[in-house]
Amino acid sequence: QGMSELHLQIVQQRLQKRDKVDVVTHQPKIAYRETISGSKEGSYRHKKQSGGSGQFAEVHLRVSALPQGIDPAEYFTKDRFDHLREYHYDPVLNFAFVDRVSGGTVPNQFIPAVEKGILEQMERGVLAGFPVQAQSTRLVLFVLSVATLIGCYLLARRIVTSTFGKVLLAIRDAESRTRFVGYRVEDYKLTVFVVSAMMAGLAGALYVPQVGIINPSEFAPANSIEAVIWVAVGGRGTLTGAALGAVVINFLKTTFTTGFLAPFWLFALGGIFIAVTLLLPKGIVGSLQEWANARRGSADTSAVPPTPAEAKP
Repeated sequence: QGMSELHLQIVQQRLQKRDKVDVVTHQPKIAYRETISGSKEGSYRHKKQSGGSGQFAEVHLRVSALPQGIDPAEYFTKDRFDHLREYHYDPVLNFAFVDRVSGGTVPNQFIPAVEKGILEQMERGVLAGFPVQAQSTRLVLFVLSVATLIGCYLLARRIVTSTFGKVLLAIRDAESRTRFVGYRVEDYKLTVFVVSAMMAGLAGALYVPQVGIINPSEFAPANSIEAVIWVAVGGRGTLTGAALGAVVINFLKTTFTTGFLAPFWLFALGGIFIAVTLLLPKGIVGSLQEWANARRGSADTSAVPPTPAEAKP
């Protein structure tokens, strides 16, 4: 076990020196997923001469996206699939193999080998070597993430606008005075920390299915620092600032970590944090709110009629 790359290197050296065990390591790879979004036909011809009659086969395939949650008995019919002989459906993978060989020219013992080859290729992927995942699964995870974000926002807004939230603001500004008034500060802080931990737990539960894997490098300090920069960019003391900052930073991260800009991402991240601290100390949302309040205040001032000057005797 290890919490960072340095810890893993120390453990690897210890295994080699003390236990004489050679450990083969590889660079970590992001667990992306591939999916099928359209329909495509293809064929492959196999020829192998090893003495005797040799081997010859020609396979024709049609690959298309399969709807989620289908009833196999109603979906796989001869009206939809002509020359249907049999099918195999896996609801976990949302994968179906349909045998439409006509004429009986292909022996039945060769058909399972084709299905096995397709399943093996799905584990490796086609585009970049990542497993194939149903597009509807990604959509469900995305909808759950958005719904969880909205629910957490409504809960946080309810807390902030309540009497409990007013006490939290008082604790933030002057904890000793709040305790002197008669509030048990520890109970309020414990409650809000528990609510924050629950939100973080939900975020982690939705994060792992989307990336497909979790490793010790996720606990590196850089990820926590990046979350702090989300809040600084979006706006401290606001409910929507952190979400907006996460969108902005991750968009820039996607841009900088591809191509020749990849080695400069950490420098760009540090520059963004310094620029926001100096130029936008309240973040994007806080600065917009301050600008809107100032504009509203100037409009209210201009709407007040001027007071007539008193005549001097």
